[in-house]
Amino acid sequence: MKAKKRQLLIVEDSALIVKRLLATLEEDLSNTEISAVLNGTDALAVIHDIKPEVVLLDIHLPDISGIDVLKTIRHAYPDTSVIMLSNHSATHTRTTCMNAGASAFYDKSKEFQLAIEHVKNLEL
Repeated sequence: MKAKKRQLLIVEDSALIVKRLLATLEEDLSNTEISAVLNGTDALAVIHDIKPEVVLLDIHLPDISGIDVLKTIRHAYPDTSVIMLSNHSATHTRTTCMNAGASAFYDKSKEFQLAIEHVKNLEL
């Protein structure tokens, strides 16, 4: 019997960042099904359908704040690991995300590779 693939969801409004994340993660996470959406509304629908173990979540989405998406995930799926990604990494933003239940926070412009390594080390 084949083992069920783990689920990872990327929520990011930049198609370029999504492409980069997919290219980097797919080769190392062979037992993980990786999905991607470009906005918060789609994210909440997909999360409900696939119940991912990990969500890589941008803060600035075109329709809903990533922080609001984080709060919804945390309330409905408390075991889901949510890793925040943003170009806006002020201390206040990091603190807000961590207080809302983020597992980690990474600045896309300076810590992109750290975010990828974090996901790879989650034993997906």
